[in-house]
Amino acid sequence: MQLYEDGFLLGDIPLGQGFLDLKKIVAILRQHKPNIHFSLELITRDQLQVPCLTDEYWATFPDVPGTDLARTLRAVRAGAAPRLQQIGSLSLADQVAREHKNVRASLDYARDHLGL
Repeated sequence: MQLYEDGFLLGDIPLGQGFLDLKKIVAILRQHKPNIHFSLELITRDQLQVPCLTDEYWATFPDVPGTDLARTLRAVRAGAAPRLQQIGSLSLADQVAREHKNVRASLDYARDHLGL
């Protein structure tokens, strides 16, 4: 994630390269549902713009308090990536190669660090 003028950018990256504590999340899920099955969905694309600082964005969230926005922006600031992957400017062959690399990195992380 990174801040931008109208909110923040949200990038899809391989498991273990973001700011979420996946080990803790998996442990909590397994604690409450020991036989849980996980599946991997990874999208290799340019980052999404989340324009949470615009009036139009909040039109569909009339009852969400500003404290939720503040908490989100603090998390973005604390977990900001130095750079996000740029996919759209790559050739189709390079996009496919990046997708394979990201999926392999995610599967390796899941096996080596999450016990999946």
